[in-house]
Amino acid sequence: MNDVFIIGAGFSKAISHHMPVTGDLGDNEAVRRFLQDHDEYRRLKINGVPDLEAILTLMAEDQPWLTASENRHKDGDFIDFVHTVNTTVRDMQVDAIEESRPRLDEWLLPLARRWSLDRSTIVTFNYDTMIEKAVTAAHEDHYRSTWVDGSGVLRESDLAWAHSAIYAAPIPRMDGAWLGPELSHPTDLPELIKLHGSLNWYYSGTHSVDGPIRDIGVKPFWQSSLKDRKKAEMKGDAAGKSALIIPPTYGKKQFLVNDTIRGLWEMTGEKLKTADRIFLIGYSIPPGDHMVRSMLVHNTSAATGHKLEVVVVNPDEQVANRVEELFDLTPKWHENTDIWAAEYAASA
Repeated sequence: MNDVFIIGAGFSKAISHHMPVTGDLGDNEAVRRFLQDHDEYRRLKINGVPDLEAILTLMAEDQPWLTASENRHKDGDFIDFVHTVNTTVRDMQVDAIEESRPRLDEWLLPLARRWSLDRSTIVTFNYDTMIEKAVTAAHEDHYRSTWVDGSGVLRESDLAWAHSAIYAAPIPRMDGAWLGPELSHPTDLPELIKLHGSLNWYYSGTHSVDGPIRDIGVKPFWQSSLKDRKKAEMKGDAAGKSALIIPPTYGKKQFLVNDTIRGLWEMTGEKLKTADRIFLIGYSIPPGDHMVRSMLVHNTSAATGHKLEVVVVNPDEQVANRVEELFDLTPKWHENTDIWAAEYAASA
């Protein structure tokens, strides 16, 4: 069975209430503090809460009513704001792991093991690194027993890149080093496609995102520390770089000039064409997300020759109704992510 899992913010929200959806970020104190100094963005609101999608669209894209100089100034606003979002989500993730640690073993860890066993394709729009942590935690025994030096001492510094093997496109280490052949990864691993970037991905920070992307590392397993928050280490690890977070904007054209990002989107299209089942977990297919909706329709049409099954895992039943309209089929609907995940993992 060829399964593709599409992961949205609701998946991370199911892990912990600390994990944000877009609306939560708009109401975050650090985000509000940033916007207080930028009136032209602060006033873009929905129901009194800053509209992150509209704000990021205004920042990320050149606007025809602005001069070239004003648009370049706005690029700086975007980089600063992305840094605020990056550090905010990092703090939220640390809080989520500290609070939800027992529950993670109940359903997320078994799900990561099932994904590994099946070598599943996972497509996520989330910036956080919860899936990377879950997969390394599922194989913790392997890493702790084999990633050691000649004296049998665990190579802690290299473990920050233990997650790297699950990325569908290789993202080189920020420090330029490569893992030696003696550091083997588990044989069975899922394939992770991150379409909106990641907390640990950095690039040059220029207006054009056509340069190389680098990985500053992820604290493995369920460990959380300053290594995760990176507040001190980022100053050295990512000097002169900017976090690569692709916003949920109306258009993403300026990000698709990057070969890696464009390749990930193309890869997702190919995976969808051959999928027998698509699982939409915490992704609501918002009406305004025209790019993703078009990608789903184009790559799952009857012309692909596949009989498709769609599974919706979302507390909002309206998402199942949207899926029915979009795919022209009746999906299976599960309300609770943790219950579905535990049952799915046990069905292997």
